[in-house]
Amino acid sequence: MHATISTTTTSSTEQGTWRAASYTRLSREDQMAGESNSIASQRKLIDDWAAERSGVQIVARYSDDGWSGATFDRPGFQQMIADAQAGRFDTIVVKDLSRFGRSYLDCGSWIERELPRLGVRLYSIADDFDSMQSWDYNMALLLPIKNLMNEMLVITTSEKVRTSLAAKRRRGEFVSNFAPYGYVKDPADPHRLRIDPEAADVVRRIFDWRLEGRSAREIARMLNARGIPCPTLYRQAHGSSYQNCFCGEESVRWHAKTVLRILRNEVYTGALAQGKTRRPNWRLHMGMPVPRDQWQRTERAHEAVVSRDDFEAVAQLLSKGTYADDKGPSNC
Repeated sequence: MHATISTTTTSSTEQGTWRAASYTRLSREDQMAGESNSIASQRKLIDDWAAERSGVQIVARYSDDGWSGATFDRPGFQQMIADAQAGRFDTIVVKDLSRFGRSYLDCGSWIERELPRLGVRLYSIADDFDSMQSWDYNMALLLPIKNLMNEMLVITTSEKVRTSLAAKRRRGEFVSNFAPYGYVKDPADPHRLRIDPEAADVVRRIFDWRLEGRSAREIARMLNARGIPCPTLYRQAHGSSYQNCFCGEESVRWHAKTVLRILRNEVYTGALAQGKTRRPNWRLHMGMPVPRDQWQRTERAHEAVVSRDDFEAVAQLLSKGTYADDKGPSNC
């Protein structure tokens, strides 16, 4: 059953009750702006606004904490739209339009086409914007400008982040969200790696077995037979939310591709090779490969798990393609 609302325009809610959904969003960059943008502050602002209006009832709450407004592929947002399609509410209330999204084109599409098709209005408290009101000439000009300004903030922030990460890489700092299997982030400095003894011992065994002439597929079988958790399960058992690029059985068991990825990763020699991919612009969420000679390399960035000689010896074996699985992809 889909919600139906009156198309009669009004500047107050007195002519009908709004069954409203509260939507809050906070990105990592927004956190720098202070407490005013926090999820709790946004939610309180919306609840207080609704409490002051007899015609507004908050019937659902959705939140995306840690998600950029540059994309609408956010779990909280997608669930909200699914519930809107089911007719659970007829209004979405946000603190301001930037909480709804920061993409100029996508925001315009949602506000002007997608939400009206669902019979759902969008109300922004700070902007005093109601998508179901008749737009005058000023609002017709102001809305695109607001959306464009929100998008410009994403572009500016994205460039600042890109510059900051590049500087960290040049200084030899580790900038990935998750430490490679065999390492953990140093609690005293999250941009430095230190050895994880338990996982590092497994990495050494993998290199030793390959030097003994065992294939990646055989090594994977040996690890599984010994009940050694694969990297994903190991991280999860140690409280990490890490997700790899495999799915199904490959995500919960050792696989030849997992072994090869470890054997080809020179991080285990103590070196850092970063900046292997680059996003051409903030709209593209998939990184494009960067030529090897443009990677940011730092030798002796952390303690080695295996010697450079052993790593090079394994690389030579893999280059010869002694086994069929040696030719498997090095990246997922």
